[in-house]
Amino acid sequence: MIGELKVRFQHGSGGDPEGFRARCGFLAEDLADAPPLLLRLAIAQWVREQPFLPTAADLTRLMREELERRDRAASPASPPPGYDWAQSFCDQRNADIIAKADPHRAMTWQVMTGEPRLMEEREKRAPDADMIPPAEIDTFNRNMRKFGCLMRCRPDGTTFEIAPGQSDPTASEAS
Repeated sequence: MIGELKVRFQHGSGGDPEGFRARCGFLAEDLADAPPLLLRLAIAQWVREQPFLPTAADLTRLMREELERRDRAASPASPPPGYDWAQSFCDQRNADIIAKADPHRAMTWQVMTGEPRLMEEREKRAPDADMIPPAEIDTFNRNMRKFGCLMRCRPDGTTFEIAPGQSDPTASEAS
């Protein structure tokens, strides 16, 4: 690669071909342990931008800049100030629920202040007769307990909310 540089810049040797060859030899020695791919990129960039033979420091600086650029590209982007991961999570889940247009879903994800991140009922409505089949009510209530939701389903299929701190009347059904 240094030989290519020698050919490209020999016109700038100023009439001192021996000195120019010596400079190229020292440059080759100085960069002997440089990673070949990074060195090739640095040389290509130098040739496009500069009209004279580089020093080892010039090419080392370009290789370091390339490594820093790659590190920045590989690191995850920082969220903007004020970004709320929990709200973003909830927004994505709500978009998924809406996209599926499932008439049986009467839930939405919300971030509740002072409380864990829970699901709450989107609207108060009596469930359709086929919304939660009677055989699935126990599973539904068990899942609501598992995910920390305050909504439960009565045996007749109607929903209700448990106030924070109130005992769960459906917990005895689980035993």
